[in-house]
Amino acid sequence: MALSAYSEARKAAQHGHPVIPCYAPFDGVCSCRKGKRCADPGKHPLTEHGLKDASTDLDTLERWHTKHLTRTGHSFARMSR
Repeated sequence: MALSAYSEARKAAQHGHPVIPCYAPFDGVCSCRKGKRCADPGKHPLTEHGLKDASTDLDTLERWHTKHLTRTGHSFARMSR
């Protein structure tokens, strides 16, 4: 059985891989404010500080999931503290 995107994000975070919420494409159109003009539909961070906001904190992931109901991406850069 395939895991949901949220379950996969939680699993990645539990293994120390930072996760970030991303905009989602709907019928090829990005959910960001650029909509049809977006060059990378659903492939860019939704948060104010982009990849710098990536987190392994499960409470943060829960908040993002319930607030935005969107895709998640993984940050492979080292997290600064």
